[in-house]
Amino acid sequence: ALGLDEGKKTAVIFPHIFWDGTFFYGTDLFGSYEEWFVETMKVACANSHINWIVKIHPANLVKNARDGVGSEPSELTAIRSLGEAVPPHVRIIQPDSRMSTLSLYSVTDYCVTVRGTVGIEAASFGIPVLTAGTGRYDRRGFTIDSDSRAQYIERLRHIHKTPPLSAEQRDLAERFAYGIF
Repeated sequence: ALGLDEGKKTAVIFPHIFWDGTFFYGTDLFGSYEEWFVETMKVACANSHINWIVKIHPANLVKNARDGVGSEPSELTAIRSLGEAVPPHVRIIQPDSRMSTLSLYSVTDYCVTVRGTVGIEAASFGIPVLTAGTGRYDRRGFTIDSDSRAQYIERLRHIHKTPPLSAEQRDLAERFAYGIF
């Protein structure tokens, strides 16, 4: 459905809602979720070694409906702020898509988030998770956590060289998920 290049690995970026209250929990590598997303998208657009998927958070629709707002999701506005068309190796999944996060795990080789719950889920499926901030599950042995923006950006640039999770790392993620969920 996404027209992915089957000869490449796939990374999925799971943006947080830019106004999400979870930004105030933990320590972040970037000043805001929007800044993190824009910087992550710059790397994704430049790294054609892999397929990139951006799964726009469906909560955008809920908030817009609740508030009577018809504007587009802020992630799409942020993408346009980059000034260029999204390259063909980057796919955007709209918030109203029927494609679930669960269905994406079967094609996901890497998960990218700041601290979203999706990181726990992806690691439980054996998918390496790159985080850009601390939270409930960083530094527990099953995520790739960066100590600086530069380290995070460098890891994204070479994400296609990141090995899969070991059986031990997946077990840690599964145990953590079992306990928290």
